[in-house]
Amino acid sequence: MIKSLIIAYPQAMGATILDALAPAVSPATLKVLIEEVSKGQILTPTQIKNAECEFIKLVNDEKILPSALSC
Repeated sequence: MIKSLIIAYPQAMGATILDALAPAVSPATLKVLIEEVSKGQILTPTQIKNAECEFIKLVNDEKILPSALSC
């Protein structure tokens, strides 16, 4: 999901997600994620929508935001 969101929205989400993940994951994990994103994969609209829905579900499940989002 993270990889798909970064590929789909590199300027809006790329640096923000990587900055947030850096202290929480191992350097090896971060390196693998960066390598996967760098492959230049093209995503279908369905893949992007699925990643967005998965992210929204995670935000709702973890109660990160006060009001519920929907997909």
